[in-house]
Amino acid sequence: MKALRERSALLLPIGWLLGCSAEVTHVEQFALARQHSCALLDDGAVKCWGFRGAGALGDGNPVGAGFPDFQLSAVSVRGLEGEVRQLAVGETWSCALLRSGAVQCWGAPVGSPLLSVQDRGISPPTTVPGLEANVQSIAANGDAACALKQDGGVWCWGTNSAGQLAAQVGASELPLPVALPLPARLIAVGPVQVCAALVDNSIWCWGVKDPVFFGFLDPPIPYQDPAPVFPGILPNVAWQALAANRDYACGLAPDATVHCWGYVPPVNASDPIDFAPHAMNLGAPVAEVSLGEGYACAILKSGALRCWGNGLALGVANTAPRDCEKSYAACNPGTLITPYGVPEARRVGAGFYTTCAEQLDGEVLCWGENLLGTQGIGTRWDRYQPTPVLGL
Repeated sequence: MKALRERSALLLPIGWLLGCSAEVTHVEQFALARQHSCALLDDGAVKCWGFRGAGALGDGNPVGAGFPDFQLSAVSVRGLEGEVRQLAVGETWSCALLRSGAVQCWGAPVGSPLLSVQDRGISPPTTVPGLEANVQSIAANGDAACALKQDGGVWCWGTNSAGQLAAQVGASELPLPVALPLPARLIAVGPVQVCAALVDNSIWCWGVKDPVFFGFLDPPIPYQDPAPVFPGILPNVAWQALAANRDYACGLAPDATVHCWGYVPPVNASDPIDFAPHAMNLGAPVAEVSLGEGYACAILKSGALRCWGNGLALGVANTAPRDCEKSYAACNPGTLITPYGVPEARRVGAGFYTTCAEQLDGEVLCWGENLLGTQGIGTRWDRYQPTPVLGL
């Protein structure tokens, strides 16, 4: 799942921003899905690891019966037709935005029935029809993806299982235009909701009209209405970044504060439950935030890494699955946590109970759940303490 960070950081080499040698390869972006993980390096290369079904890793090796199901270390994606500047990954597929403005995807075709492609993923990466050029950014999650074009138009494709296409249609393997009142500047895709920040600084969302996500609207939005709606009462600021996950979303404001709405994991146990948009109290200016399922991690302007929410993905030394079986309180520390052994980070990515970060010294670590090899640590055993990723 794509990290939320200031757009301006994308315009400068990460080594220059942090005062490190440009000869060292660093992670520019983590993209973590439920079944596999990918990393975009600052030289434009892409590496992936985890479940190999449908060819979502793009390593050029056969998949299906008779071939390994899991890749437990990072491998290079083959066949991309140019340098990559952004990644977006879903259940059994991956997409890359090239510097040329084209979007290429590999694995199960986005929007196709999952069972029919489990053993015949698309490889090598193939350009998405209609997205051959002029794409500014991409985002994805679960079974849907969206592209923001340079003219501000938003185009989405996928199964439309949760209304992510903002239209009363079935699945579409071809991108369809989303009807928004103004051009968009930013997009974010969660498992069941999609949001876009428009040029007037308003944020519009569509997908499942869950009361948790949209319930503070007055009057309430009909559940069946697929059209984008304006959640309202968000600050009117030039949003720097936008991110979404299951039933919650966040925006990064110019003053380095984070504003979230929906079922947001509370930072502190004493925080009141508030589904309406509100500022998160992270204690310091924020440079980057990544949203996982039931938890989130932030890199502060100081470089400090802080996480909160579900303890399985926080990198807490003493958290285990049995804690979550006992109670919510036992699984959620109820405060900001410094992942065990990772006090500072250059990049962070949150996924489906798997988290990855690059330390200041360049070492890449992952932790959390690992049944499908999403940590890339050479094993499928869960490791709740940060462990080095092999091949990065």
